[in-house]
Amino acid sequence: MNGVSGGLHVYGRLVCLLFDFILRKFDQLTMKVTFKLKPF
Repeated sequence: MNGVSGGLHVYGRLVCLLFDFILRKFDQLTMKVTFKLKPF
């Protein structure tokens, strides 16, 4: 049981890292799009 929970913990951390990575990429993309839509 300990090995299963340990595996889930590692999997959860990987998912969090992946989610953070996706959010950062999406944020950069949104900033680029808004900059193109509203040029100063």
